[in-house]
Amino acid sequence: MTHLGATGVLSEALTKIFNSQQVRIPDFKGKVISFDDKTLSIELQYQFSSPSELEDWFISPDSQDAVKISGGVLNIDASAKEQICGISTKAQFTEFVMKSSLKYTGNGFIQRVSTNAANLFYICNGYLEGQDGYVFMNENKRLGQSNIPAGKTVDCKLELNAQKASFKAGEKKWPEFTLQGKTAVPSIGVIKSKCSIDSITVSGRLDRDWYESAIKE
Repeated sequence: MTHLGATGVLSEALTKIFNSQQVRIPDFKGKVISFDDKTLSIELQYQFSSPSELEDWFISPDSQDAVKISGGVLNIDASAKEQICGISTKAQFTEFVMKSSLKYTGNGFIQRVSTNAANLFYICNGYLEGQDGYVFMNENKRLGQSNIPAGKTVDCKLELNAQKASFKAGEKKWPEFTLQGKTAVPSIGVIKSKCSIDSITVSGRLDRDWYESAIKE
């Protein structure tokens, strides 16, 4: 745990304010744009200028060699793998918006909302059944479809608000779904594909149990 400002990624003005108020925050490696220790609302920015930023993200053992930061870009290369490779936040949220700017080649990319009760996958250029793209819940039910061209940078928005999940890539919107669960994490990744991510911003409300545990570490 650190006081806000000790991470060296806040503006000088915010550092003085938060340090004077003794605000406590987990030691995020991404840039803390804003934080409210009463509501636990936070905004985190990742521009991938340092490999240390990945310390805020969970990377599965199978994905370790597929996820790398180079030249200010996060690259995920799963072209030779059979499973999803990607990253998900270690921080747990009750609601969030994750915005990303990315480009992919191959079979497309995946963004996922995982709660403690369900998994919802939004898929672009789907790799199953030869479909262009689709959504599936808990890995077994197809719910919709869409398609995003490869080789072009696209701005994405993954959101969970009042247990309703939604996703937009470029100008295309996927269906909205209700998810049960108290806590949630956003994920981004690929399967049998490559993806380069210029930036990710995550804003939302931290789960209080997760926050209390994190500031004790």
